[in-house]
Amino acid sequence: MTVNRRIPFCHRPASLLLAAGLHAVLHCNGNAQMPGLGKATQFKTDEYFEPPNDLKVKMELEGDSATPLPGGNLDISNLTIQTYRLDGGTDALIQAPDCIYAPYDGLAYSSGPIQMKTADNRLYVTGRGFLWQQADNSLTISNQVYTLVKMKTLSDHKP
Repeated sequence: MTVNRRIPFCHRPASLLLAAGLHAVLHCNGNAQMPGLGKATQFKTDEYFEPPNDLKVKMELEGDSATPLPGGNLDISNLTIQTYRLDGGTDALIQAPDCIYAPYDGLAYSSGPIQMKTADNRLYVTGRGFLWQQADNSLTISNQVYTLVKMKTLSDHKP
């Protein structure tokens, strides 16, 4: 049985510029790889809020390394996607040991494990297999989904 969970996320085409630049540096003559170039370490791309808040980071996607694959995709190790609120506070954190990042399509996906939690620790989701889509701001976790929701108690509502 497959269970899908959709978690909203953000999109900004400008965040693809860094990945496109990395692709241009790592590739020449179609998909031929330049000698001596290959794996990039400490890969990171940011997305910013719309004006007038365009100096504030909305989302960071990063990994320990990014290895180019055919078609402009990147193999990202130790993926972390962190989203932020307008006030600068952390909203949510996604972590996966590896994934394929398709910057031109705005997708990250893997058949491996993933976990997501909100900054307030009230929602925690793990599973195997995911698709993160920038275009429609969603994360779909497809298999072995475990969700923990912490509800507020009466003691949390103090008069």
